[in-house]
Amino acid sequence: RDSGSISGTSRASGSTIRGNYVALRRSLEEAEQRCDGLNRDMAKQAETNDRLLETMGALKDANRRLLEQIRCQTEEISRLTRQRLGEEEEKEVLSRKQEREREAFRRDVRERCAA
Repeated sequence: RDSGSISGTSRASGSTIRGNYVALRRSLEEAEQRCDGLNRDMAKQAETNDRLLETMGALKDANRRLLEQIRCQTEEISRLTRQRLGEEEEKEVLSRKQEREREAFRRDVRERCAA
């Protein structure tokens, strides 16, 4: 009886070990599948990140070009504004000169008519 009970215990232990092995093997396979899935996700995210970085670089370049255009146009507007102000000032000077000459001509005509 004792020997039967020992061999029964061995068989029970053997099947328990096999059961544990199968459970551990299945758990390992599931963990590997999750790991593979996570690796695929990470690779996709890395690829997406690379594309985003390229796009961001292109946008930064476009932004730099736009800022340069704005700077050039601002300088041009300033130059044109200064030119316009100078021309308005010159126009004012010429208008006053014309008015003085007109007034002088009228005085001269009155003086000649009066004489």
